Amino acid sequence: GPSGTALIVHALTNNRNRTASEVRYIFSRKGGNLGETGSVSYLFDH
Repeated sequence: GPSGTALIVHALTNNRNRTASEVRYIFSRKGGNLGETGSVSYLFDH
């Protein structure tokens, strides 16, 4: 996420590729990027 912030995004969708593309686009507009699945999960308790 922006400024080195780690985020986990949960989304319900019928099209995983489209949703990932939209999330990636939103992140990139603010200088963030989308990591691999599970790449920041160790930072959170769920």
